Formats: sequence, C-alpha cells, structure tokens
Amino acid sequence: MTNIEGILNRTLMKELIKQLPETVYEMLDKGVNLIPDPRPTNVVQLNFGNLVYKKPDENVADVSGGQWKESEFLFDIVQNSTPEGKQRILTHPLIKAFLSLKSPKYWLSFGGFYCVWIVS
Repeated sequence: MTNIEGILNRTLMKELIKQLPETVYEMLDKGVNLIPDPRPTNVVQLNFGNLVYKKPDENVADVSGGQWKESEFLFDIVQNSTPEGKQRILTHPLIKAFLSLKSPKYWLSFGGFYCVWIVS
C-alpha cells in the first residue's frame, strides 16, 4: 500500500487515520531510517513517500493539481482523526521534518494552521 510512490488508496488511509491513528504513526516510523556511518555521526534518511497521495492513473495529465498531492494527507488527518489521533500523528518527527523543509508558500496554506493547532 505505501512506498516511495505515495499512498495509492486514499479511502483506506482516511479510515486508518480515523479508526487506527497508532497504525498511521507506525507507518510513518518506517519513513525514518538511521544509516550507520563509521564516522562519529550517523545519517538519518527520511522517506516522505508515506505522506503524499498519488493519483491512481499516472497517464492522465492534470495541469491544475499536478501528480503529487502533498497537503491532502495532512488535511485528512485534520479532518478525519480524533483529537488524540491528530496530536499523535501531527507531532511525528517525519511530519515535523516535512513541514520544516517546505517552502514559505506551503506554510501559508497549512503550516499556519499547524502552528496554531500545536500551540493551542
């Protein structure tokens, strides 16, 4: 179901977000990997493929929305999860890294809400 190509079944993911937020959290854990390095520092590899929906049909060109749906997963969390589920999923390190690496334009649409929600 999940890989670097993104989440193919949005309906199923919405149900997981709603019913089993802990499972979604564990899925996000798989996107953070520690790569051992002989030097004094290790490397952390982040796979954001689990945060992005992909359109089912790759052959259809959609100029309006593009192929990747970067914010819909986050909006599904906000719309479908319980308050406890939101807190658990939205504070995952992979989501924090994803949001911190996004452009300022992205922060205007979702990041502002995220900041207000975390503070309240």
